[in-house]
Amino acid sequence: LIPNPECRFCVDFNISGRAEFGAETSRKRRHAATSFYLTINKGVASALCTCKETHEDSKGSTWLDEECISVLEQIHKGARPRVRICIFELWDRETGARAAVSAGFTIGRCFHDFTACTPLRDSRSAGQVLLRIQGHLLQSMGYKLWYMGFRMPYYTQLARYGGRDIPRAEFCPLWSQFRSQALPFREDSHPVDSQHAQPGPEGDIRAVKEMRRRNQAGLMLCGPPPSVDDCGQ
Repeated sequence: LIPNPECRFCVDFNISGRAEFGAETSRKRRHAATSFYLTINKGVASALCTCKETHEDSKGSTWLDEECISVLEQIHKGARPRVRICIFELWDRETGARAAVSAGFTIGRCFHDFTACTPLRDSRSAGQVLLRIQGHLLQSMGYKLWYMGFRMPYYTQLARYGGRDIPRAEFCPLWSQFRSQALPFREDSHPVDSQHAQPGPEGDIRAVKEMRRRNQAGLMLCGPPPSVDDCGQ
């Protein structure tokens, strides 16, 4: 069984005075980021299998078995329009190797990570690069809560961006509130007042489409992918 923690680690985008993802990026980090490109939902099952294999190799086991992967792939194919699987993959721009994966789902103004891995390990720290790219994207699109689960040692760096342990009694009403809100952009991708944005059954489908549009337009911290076909589906 997967335990239900008393505290969940989240990046709370509502905290005033927090740092902005990407605002303080050093020259070294910018150089590392531009040596990769991002895809979104390019191959859900393939990415999840990579996470499974990476976890088994490094830890000896994983909760992400073949049955889980099959269920997640079915969710991705659209059984529940308001819950959309979203797989971010970072690829080495020179070699085409898969460098890092972050998998989660989007619902309303909440994003829920459920697994990640870094199959390519070198001095560029692909996992850290992807973490910042994802944080910058969620922040810029108007997400309110980025749920990451159990606190991991490297989450310490997220405190400046609003990362904190949220007790269950506080987390539940926050999650309920923000999952029912629509992201503040229209179908034509222009921002709107979040108070007038209404959630709908297609809201999270549009959210993933907007992520891909921004990726194709080169609005990510890593720059655009090599071709339209690499933007995902």
